[in-house]
Amino acid sequence: MMAALAAALLPLGGCLDNSLDIINPNQRTLESFWQTEQDAIDGANALYFIPYSRGMWGRNRYWMWARTDAYMSRSPASNIQNAVRGIITDYNYTGFLAGIWDDPYVGIFRANTILEKVEGMNPTSSTWAATKTRIVAETKALRALFYFHQALLFGDLTNTQSTLPLILEPIDANYKPTWKPVADIYAQVLKDAGEAVPNLPWTWTGSSKGRVTKGGALALMAEAYMMQQKWSEAAAALQQIVDSNQYSLLPVYGDNWRIPAGEQSAEGIWEVAFGDIDQQTAGVRGNINPRLIGPSSGAGSSLGFNDIQPNAWAFQLFFEGPGASYPNNPDPRLDATIFWNKPGGMDVFGQAFAQRYRNTGPNGGPGFRDADLDHTYFWKKYEEYWRTSLTDFANPINYKIYRLGTIYTMLADARAMTGNLVAAKAAIDVVRARAGVPPMPAGLSADSVKGFLNHEDLRENMWEGHGRLRFLKSHGLFNKTYLAQMNPFHAQLFDNVKNQTIPIPQAEMDRDPNARQNTGW
Repeated sequence: MMAALAAALLPLGGCLDNSLDIINPNQRTLESFWQTEQDAIDGANALYFIPYSRGMWGRNRYWMWARTDAYMSRSPASNIQNAVRGIITDYNYTGFLAGIWDDPYVGIFRANTILEKVEGMNPTSSTWAATKTRIVAETKALRALFYFHQALLFGDLTNTQSTLPLILEPIDANYKPTWKPVADIYAQVLKDAGEAVPNLPWTWTGSSKGRVTKGGALALMAEAYMMQQKWSEAAAALQQIVDSNQYSLLPVYGDNWRIPAGEQSAEGIWEVAFGDIDQQTAGVRGNINPRLIGPSSGAGSSLGFNDIQPNAWAFQLFFEGPGASYPNNPDPRLDATIFWNKPGGMDVFGQAFAQRYRNTGPNGGPGFRDADLDHTYFWKKYEEYWRTSLTDFANPINYKIYRLGTIYTMLADARAMTGNLVAAKAAIDVVRARAGVPPMPAGLSADSVKGFLNHEDLRENMWEGHGRLRFLKSHGLFNKTYLAQMNPFHAQLFDNVKNQTIPIPQAEMDRDPNARQNTGW
């Protein structure tokens, strides 16, 4: 991590001292860079590269998020399949696991540098005070985001032995960080995001779209509260988002993942703004993961590698609840989420599902291993399904860190956990109404409401990143007993202590005497 952190200084103008070097008078250095208001803006903008990185939303973190009740892997890449099942032998996170540890800490290092340098600047421009306030707020919110995601994967609030580095100042490669209990990491998330909220706008316009918003920082705070089972505080943060009236649900659920309807839309609260291959020269990256987890090619044009699939239990959730039945009356959100053998037909990139996957069974088409068509499911959400073929890996669909539909499911959950079942029903019925399905039944017991919301979380938010792992952990459901009911594939090797976390990199253990390996690894 520390080598990566030292390298991270370079994009912000850092260099190593070497008396034999001839100094280029035109080269910006750390000392000469942080002078003007534009310098500060450019330096802060560098922080927004981190969410694109391979260790965040760019590719590899999805394998760790998939270790839940709804997902499975039959990937031909054994290291991906093993990672989804909780088997990690590469403790230094190379290949398909690269960047999971390092990239968020690179972001934290950049944030610490920005905060220190901006505080020491004194440009004479009349707009500097407002610019500084904005930069500090954005930087703290992003630092909170990086710390939250490290705590979610590498931390275990139920284990007092679980610690992570807490670094709040610029460092060099020789720095030995202080390792703090995971509760301290969540406390820092709440501090940073809470200090950012007053100085962030609810929305951005023009080229500033994609920056962190007030709603995004509040949603992040809500998740940090939920992880600590502070349900009243979470509900209060989420209620602020709803009450702001700054965001609204798109009329059509599936439009959240269509271009252009779902890009920086009225429903989007905080997005990672990906782009297609034509935008890469401008520094905008495409998302690699949708191609990796996309549907198998079958007997048609080249598509994806099917590294992650929904499991049978997750698929069946769309056929339960008021008004739903199998196979002809699913929850309409199914068709925006999963490719399946739909009665009457469903196209997969311009070819009928039944035709593309006509070769069933273990010896069927390439990458196709299911017993029959009716038990074959592939991801449609975040796929460019309106195309007839794919020619590159750069998926341009923006990733929604938070959107209003997700906020309503979180709010319903938090309200139910505080005992306010009527308010929980009101919140979840908002997204059900948009989906065109009947309201949650009235008069349910507390346990029945919680069970309904557990399933509704997936119907609304399935395959939307980290949220399902957060849901299970915050409710104490990330355990072998629960997972065995829904996902035997994952539960078979699940250890209730070990698999609450993933391992601290071995290189970190070797170089830092303060480091403590996670229990069981």
